[in-house]
Amino acid sequence: MSSQSSTDVSALGASQSIESDSSSSGDGYTNTSMPRKATKKKNEEVRQHFTYVLDESSGRTAAMCKHCNEIVVRAKVVNITRLSGHITDKCERVNDSLKRRCSQSSQEAKRRKKDSSQIVLGFGGTISNEPSGAAIARSAITNLKRATTSARRGPKIQSYMSSHYHIMTQERFDDFMIREVELRLARFDPMNYFFDPLVRNNYVQTHGKSILKWYPGTQDTLFTRKIMEKITAEVESMPGCASLEVDGVTCNRRSHLVYTISKGDISLFLKTSQLGDRVHETEAEADDIVETIETTETKYKTSITNMAVDNAGVPALCLGLERFKEKYPHHAPITITRDPGHCLDLLSKDCVDLQLFKNLITDIEKLTSVLTNDKIRGMMDKLYSTGLVPTALGKLKMYEPTRIGKIALYLESLLKLENFVTSLQNLKPYKRIFDGRTVATKKSWDEALKPATNPNWWRQIKLAFRWFNAINICQNVTSRNNFPQSAYLPLVVSLKNEFDFLECGFEGKMTDAGFDVELQKDFCKCLKKRFNMDGKKPEGRCVGLLSEHQIWAFMCDPFRRRLPCHIIIQRTRGSQLTEMLTFFSNNDNNQMADLRSGFNDFTTNMGSWKDFRDDKPKLETFFSNEDEKVAIEEQQKLRIKSVVDWVDDTDGVSGRLAWLSVAPNDLFKNTIAFPLMSARTSGSMSVERVAKPLKNNIFTVNRNRLGFHKASVLLRVGINLRYCYNANMKIRGVVDNTSTALQEKLLDFHAAREDVHRMDVKEASESNSITEKKVE
Repeated sequence: MSSQSSTDVSALGASQSIESDSSSSGDGYTNTSMPRKATKKKNEEVRQHFTYVLDESSGRTAAMCKHCNEIVVRAKVVNITRLSGHITDKCERVNDSLKRRCSQSSQEAKRRKKDSSQIVLGFGGTISNEPSGAAIARSAITNLKRATTSARRGPKIQSYMSSHYHIMTQERFDDFMIREVELRLARFDPMNYFFDPLVRNNYVQTHGKSILKWYPGTQDTLFTRKIMEKITAEVESMPGCASLEVDGVTCNRRSHLVYTISKGDISLFLKTSQLGDRVHETEAEADDIVETIETTETKYKTSITNMAVDNAGVPALCLGLERFKEKYPHHAPITITRDPGHCLDLLSKDCVDLQLFKNLITDIEKLTSVLTNDKIRGMMDKLYSTGLVPTALGKLKMYEPTRIGKIALYLESLLKLENFVTSLQNLKPYKRIFDGRTVATKKSWDEALKPATNPNWWRQIKLAFRWFNAINICQNVTSRNNFPQSAYLPLVVSLKNEFDFLECGFEGKMTDAGFDVELQKDFCKCLKKRFNMDGKKPEGRCVGLLSEHQIWAFMCDPFRRRLPCHIIIQRTRGSQLTEMLTFFSNNDNNQMADLRSGFNDFTTNMGSWKDFRDDKPKLETFFSNEDEKVAIEEQQKLRIKSVVDWVDDTDGVSGRLAWLSVAPNDLFKNTIAFPLMSARTSGSMSVERVAKPLKNNIFTVNRNRLGFHKASVLLRVGINLRYCYNANMKIRGVVDNTSTALQEKLLDFHAAREDVHRMDVKEASESNSITEKKVE
């Protein structure tokens, strides 16, 4: 047993990288070919027929044949194969005996490399002439990684693996992979298992098109099972409520819907479904896609979640709270809401795609192409070092898949260079650089710098900076780990005030800044649809910034009175309250009456809430005409900084969960307040910032060209996405559409998977023991 375990450990260490040299030491291979001294002797014999000259400027060595005076290779490291190949095939002044010796040396090297991949040390500690499962995996991917397309690579690997499948089963390949998975999972930190750089290049070159697709039960399935266990445990252990979100991504020119359950910083992929060929190309196409999203979302909820239909035929989109508490007393229920970060991102995408700012951004990109010229940047760096330029020009990233709001960071640095850019054409260093350009380059530079001489153009940039900066701040705030869902409504109100300021213009109307009147009207008309301050679906098919759950969360926020101004809830407080009570009571009239009474006690500090005091006046009041006008004027003064300060002063989600101890047994608190107050806005967006650009490349070969960090994140995202999709399809096939909740079957399914896994391991060990006895 001790010898076998030590052998297994060495085999695990051997598989750390598929791209390691098979002839290196410590890789688990036993080399029985020609001794190393004889190899060196023959190499030295080949090198004697060449002279070497070192080029000090480039650091390369030139090898010249002594017989024909031809330079064979010029490189930092001279390849012995190139030298022997020259003597064997090209040089005409050497005799046949020397050619034969060099040819034998080359053939022996190839034979030695081939033998090293076949003669290995098996798991039982014995020498085997057959390749092990690890050697097959390494050899298959190494030999076929030059196939650039997955379509060419897949069938080749499938054929290669099928011909060696019997060897894998004899070598107990499943046990080998299980040990390796456990070894790697032992390195994970609780919150950092998505960022394990060791995953890259370990048996996985192309997810979905590699060896793991053709051989079931290998690292793909095993890693997925272990990771899903960790994610599920992490989600279940976190306090608070999880939220179900629907997101649209584009994979290999195909649009998909990705369903996720988020809680805290964990996002669990549930399902993906395909849409059309394009998404958000034009306004009409975006409207059609939004309608498809909502239709698909409704069908998904109907078929998976528990639907309680009332007399009016309106489905209750939340699991029955009482039934959920009975089965899972330690878990908060799941509410269904939109992702705030994604909705804000849609708003910023509209700004970039609409013609009003699109022309401005095009001019900025042309100007940037001039300022980022090597000689111009060198001139700017010299001027910056002497203090003549106020700031260094930042790198331009106009278009990021999920963080378009970061355009404000570049606009800010560009505004600091306004005086420099305006006078750039009059500087002598620039004139000297300009005179050395071609005619076409001079023309393009003049066109790029022409708008910079117009004061209205800089006024437009100031307007764009203020607006994009507001969106960027909102995105950063919603991605904070402690930002509560109840603070999203005031944040949208403050953003709406920034939009009203943009509509009025900077130092006057927007037309004073040179904007076209018709483009201005189209811009305002499109963006106004996003601000659905009542939480209802906007007119047309546009996706709004707010959902009803976020308005309900604000109504249940105990610190709402500490805001510097009133927040006017549209559609009246009474109608919003009725819808909230109907949603959480599952249409039970008695429970609805109790919840209404508890909400009234909460707003008036009576009953269970008499110990919770606040000196601020009440927020929700029925205004008279004159008072409502004053309240509207106060609300228009609300700024984003005021909302952020309010969240910081009240300690975010932590502060809102702390006051729940005032009434531990209150029905309103346990049924409504706790689920809404414990939901965070950061759960999806914190994962979104990392995973969204990577999800766009899940089914492409480009991910292999990413860095270590991004490639490892992409691998985990892809595994979770495909595994959860398959798991959800199994749930859908065996579960009655109207009798079982999503949460119950999802958790039960993972438990069943673990039982199946234990049985698989047991059966594999029994079959391996039978095979060993037959071999003996």
